[in-house]
Amino acid sequence: MRYEPLLNRNKYRDLHDAAGPDRGDAEDSVSRLHRNSGENMMPKENSPFMPMSTGSIAQGETNWFSTYVPAGKTELVIDLNWGDTSNSLRLRIYAPDSVLGPYYDAYDGVNGRIYLHIKDSVDLHPGTWQFEVYGCQVAGSQDYTFTWR
Repeated sequence: MRYEPLLNRNKYRDLHDAAGPDRGDAEDSVSRLHRNSGENMMPKENSPFMPMSTGSIAQGETNWFSTYVPAGKTELVIDLNWGDTSNSLRLRIYAPDSVLGPYYDAYDGVNGRIYLHIKDSVDLHPGTWQFEVYGCQVAGSQDYTFTWR
């Protein structure tokens, strides 16, 4: 199955239904940030809100995130925001059945940010989805936030 990210310039639109079937239990909604050191930076929570991590990245460094997508989920919203337009980050998404990207900061028309809305009318492939954040052109160190729902 091939997924096409939808461009959604309304960055603040809330598409999440807190009572929807994708809430799952705490184990199903576990999302983790895997830094180069392998340190687990994300708390285990069962929250109807978007999981958010903050990180810092340098030139040539890679940080990993992952989330479990349950059967029946039809959309995934991803937001990588670092704000500094002089630096460039790259995002690649590894779904259980395909690889999406790479996406760069100008992809969505907003520099210093990558905002994607991945949607499938039937459902997204269930399983663990992984997100690779790579420091393409970074002077020193760049702080960022990474959110998904």
